[in-house]
Amino acid sequence: MTALEEVIAGPASVDDWLDRTEARLGDVRKALDSHIEEVEGSHGLLAEIVAVAPRLAPYTEDLRQEHLELLGAWLRAEATVRLALDGNATVSSVRRQVTTLLGRLTLHRQAGADLVFEAYNVDIGALD
Repeated sequence: MTALEEVIAGPASVDDWLDRTEARLGDVRKALDSHIEEVEGSHGLLAEIVAVAPRLAPYTEDLRQEHLELLGAWLRAEATVRLALDGNATVSSVRRQVTTLLGRLTLHRQAGADLVFEAYNVDIGALD
């Protein structure tokens, strides 16, 4: 995400800006696919959270749904980059789609962190 954000924030007048954007998008897709496989597997993090805190099952389903939405946002960003490479989309539309994807990824990461905290945070309380 950081490498993609750095490219997108840089000057688009650089000859290889779109190529570097596309390459970093590819890296993000690989990381996203790996993340989804890791957390959604039968022994993945989401299954583990449901096992230790069944009350959080609806929130794990929300995260699963977000994975689909993230894949859609990635596909839109990639399609816009390809259009721009062919001269059929603007730099600003590429930036908008990629920035939207990065924002959604950031929100997803935060939601996941909140869920893990909620599942494993134990309030022992003060002893009197």
